[in-house]
Amino acid sequence: MLKLKEKSIEWALNHINKYNDTYVFPMPFEFDAINENKDEVIKHIKNIDVSSFGLQTYRSEITPKSQVGFRISTQLDPIDSIIYNAVLYEIYEVIENARIPISEEIVFSYRMKAEEDGTLYDANYDWKSFNDKVYAICQTGEYSHVVVSDIADFFPSIYLHNIETCLREATAVSGQMEHANALIRLIKGMHISQTHKGLPIGPQFTVP
Repeated sequence: MLKLKEKSIEWALNHINKYNDTYVFPMPFEFDAINENKDEVIKHIKNIDVSSFGLQTYRSEITPKSQVGFRISTQLDPIDSIIYNAVLYEIYEVIENARIPISEEIVFSYRMKAEEDGTLYDANYDWKSFNDKVYAICQTGEYSHVVVSDIADFFPSIYLHNIETCLREATAVSGQMEHANALIRLIKGMHISQTHKGLPIGPQFTVP
């Protein structure tokens, strides 16, 4: 059984109100009603057993990626969006602690540092901080070349078994493996083809 804490649900709603529920689609009108009835919605979600709740109907559309490209993007049911952001909030610290430490200045992408206002990622670690570090390394004179690469269709091609292993290993010690299982069920629930590859593009918690 997995029931979410009130603080986590409140944070998830703050996060959605601040950043939208996706980085692709407009905010669903249902969130106006949810915010008007915040206390009742939080009470309702607190009583949900996330382990057996299941994935509600979601939106999946072809969206433009560039002038000539496109990608398949996903928008969760509003209640699902709150639930899975709250799940992530309850385990973000153990996930972050399982990553290469910030102090090593190797991985700059979306370091998690949740704030009460709904912020999830540390503003000090972004594309600019990565570029600044690369520039500083280049200035040392130790290297003569810089290799730049781009992985096409990266998110749709990620092997899910690796994601499962990382999530379960990160949460095993903290006793929060059911949180990991909830996220895994969410991802697998969107795989109609059963290819066991790919993360959904759209939800804020899978921001690339």
